[in-house]
Amino acid sequence: MIKQFFTLAIRNLLKDKIFSFINLTNLVVGFATFILLTLFIVGQFNWDKQNTKYDQIYKLQLFRDQEENAQKHSWNIPPALSRNDLLKIPEIEKVALLHDAGDNNKSGIFLSVDKRNQVLTRFGYFSDPSIFDILTFKFLEGNPKTALLQPYSIALSKSVADKLFPKGKAIGKQVYGENKVVFTVTGVYTDIPLQSSWVPSYLLSMNTFAPITQFKDFEQNYYDNSFYTYILLKENADPTAVDRKIHGALKNYQKSHYPYLRPMSHLHLNPFYDNSIYIVLALFSFIALLILILSSINFINLQTANASTRIREIGIKKTVGFTKRNLLTQFVLESVFITMVSGVIALVVAQLFLPVFNNIVGAELFSNILTDWKIIGIVLPVSFLTGLLSGLYPAFVISAYNPIKALKQRYLQNDSDGISLKNILVTVQFSISLFLLIVSFIIFKQTDFMMHSDLGFNSNNLAYANITTNKKGSFELIRQRLIEHPEITDACYSDYIPYVLPGGRDINWEGAPADERVFIRYYNVSYDFFSTFGIKIKEGRPFSRAFPADANKCLINETAVKVFNWKNPIGHHVRIDENDYEVIGIIRDYIFQSFHNPQEPHFYRLLNNDTVSLNGIFTVRFTQGTEKKAMQIIKSEFEQTFPDDAFEFSDFQLLVLNENALRYWQVFRNISIFFAILSIIISSIGLFGLVMFFTKRKMKEIGIRKVFGFSMGSLYITMSKGFMKLLLISIVIAWPLAFYIYKTLPGAHKYPIQVNEFVVATLIILGVAIITISYQIIKASKMNPVDVLKDE
Repeated sequence: MIKQFFTLAIRNLLKDKIFSFINLTNLVVGFATFILLTLFIVGQFNWDKQNTKYDQIYKLQLFRDQEENAQKHSWNIPPALSRNDLLKIPEIEKVALLHDAGDNNKSGIFLSVDKRNQVLTRFGYFSDPSIFDILTFKFLEGNPKTALLQPYSIALSKSVADKLFPKGKAIGKQVYGENKVVFTVTGVYTDIPLQSSWVPSYLLSMNTFAPITQFKDFEQNYYDNSFYTYILLKENADPTAVDRKIHGALKNYQKSHYPYLRPMSHLHLNPFYDNSIYIVLALFSFIALLILILSSINFINLQTANASTRIREIGIKKTVGFTKRNLLTQFVLESVFITMVSGVIALVVAQLFLPVFNNIVGAELFSNILTDWKIIGIVLPVSFLTGLLSGLYPAFVISAYNPIKALKQRYLQNDSDGISLKNILVTVQFSISLFLLIVSFIIFKQTDFMMHSDLGFNSNNLAYANITTNKKGSFELIRQRLIEHPEITDACYSDYIPYVLPGGRDINWEGAPADERVFIRYYNVSYDFFSTFGIKIKEGRPFSRAFPADANKCLINETAVKVFNWKNPIGHHVRIDENDYEVIGIIRDYIFQSFHNPQEPHFYRLLNNDTVSLNGIFTVRFTQGTEKKAMQIIKSEFEQTFPDDAFEFSDFQLLVLNENALRYWQVFRNISIFFAILSIIISSIGLFGLVMFFTKRKMKEIGIRKVFGFSMGSLYITMSKGFMKLLLISIVIAWPLAFYIYKTLPGAHKYPIQVNEFVVATLIILGVAIITISYQIIKASKMNPVDVLKDE
């Protein structure tokens, strides 16, 4: 019997090829989209899974329970906490202390074997050797147990080692780093997977940190929050118990600062401390489900419409003894058969489009879907369940029809029993399509807003480079030679720049109790820092060469003024590192790190000398359209001043565009465009099939109306007004839901939403509906009334 049902299902598929193509295309597109979105979502939860002790790994984080506007969570930890307090906790098995090597937020440093073979490298760290016991590194050369034990030892990633030593092994060779410090290569490890929250290019032994930085007593320092700490807990250890033990470890050193453990599962999924990635992934999960529902609704409507053309078949089968249960089974199995076939085809289609989708999301999700049984094990049951649930409604409607009426009719004329549910399904279909399109517009506009909105400074026509030399050079002399060229309009020197997250200090300010402290971002800048970046002065003045006493002055931003609760800030004082600084200017707030982060208090002081030295950033502004010539000028001037050192100036705009939050939103934008297009395609397919069968069943009515002289326009209005009413209802449903999504999107800076996004999306859906309906109605109205009325 089952075999017979499947044979009939195949025969019915081949009988009406247009219907079968529409139905299969609808399901294949829906399933393939669901598969790809599911792969993306699941892939986000697989980050860092290459670490064998994933569930035991934690990173130490610091919570600052004070100022309202500042970022309250930080990965930056004082080193003494790791060296003293953590090692006394029995639940902790291993602790690894790390520190940036070469300022990873900047343009990077050069590692070299000789002057000709220099590799610009970012993401290097000083590290304890215990990092290899906590995280999983696969060594190609050397031994992880001894790689970072000795001073001046360095472990390289394979990609960096291949660039430095392209013709042989790197182990035992010498590498020159910043300040021409010589390191010995003691290990080479395979490149860390890109789906990792921490991807070091090289690691330096931590016992080299003190002699290089001259920070000799750093291991006993409870105030310098510039280190990172990874922790490996013992098996079955309770992280909340560890949190309780370390909660008050800094109470005698940093008021209102509380360390706590952050599990590895959160390092990628919640990098902005606001659940932003979780929110977007939840939105995409909802969208993936909606697309599956949209395809299912199309399938239900198409199956019901198709079944209504098989009324005589139902009547004959009932007459020869088929029971309602037999008919119900037949329709459900046909439905399951179609969805299972669609699921298999969808796997192939998803595999074919996987390289394109990987390019859209900027990640390698899976290499081969067809051989991954986990994916297949999800898709096939979903296909079966979709077919089962989607087939029940049309099966019940058709199998319950009276056989005598069925034998008299070619189509199911009276569908009043199911019209209410059908209208609901069409309304839901319109609502989902409209909702997806509006949300895609919202995400697109938010990304565009982040890429092109006013950052509070001029980010165009800037080039910057990290200074990685120990040779002293006068910044003023270099700057003067540069601005003599018409292509160069300004230049500055500083320890940090916008979009390079600066360090911070706890400071006291005039009018506050002596023991009151607030965390503030801290910059050392040259005279021309604000003019080079186009940062606006709201009140007071910038630093000036005409005022030698500016060495003891400072500028702060608008947020700092609010935190200090100053009414007239000019002339007030702040205290940092036992030094008092008078405020001479207030700068306007600008986006200094990310659109996800709120504004924080900023402090700017003048560089204490004119020396261009290690770990500074040189920034140059050039005129529009002269980038190539300006870069040649900059290169020439720096080669004259620093002939033995390599420099690589980078376009500042790339620093803005590659910021983590913006990169995430660019991925989200690409995905939203992808599913918006597909949702329109799915809706069009479903609507086309539904209207095709609707007009086929209304042929006699159209013929009669034409006989009585109804015009094309009146026919169109009569046949389409039902769909238009349902579209109006869908607007009432989709618009508020899409606006709610806008309100819940993460980020401290959102674009001002307008009604345009809603209207344009509605017009697109309306246009698709009108074109689809018009095609079928025009086609039907051109038929000769005699052809459809002759059997009456």
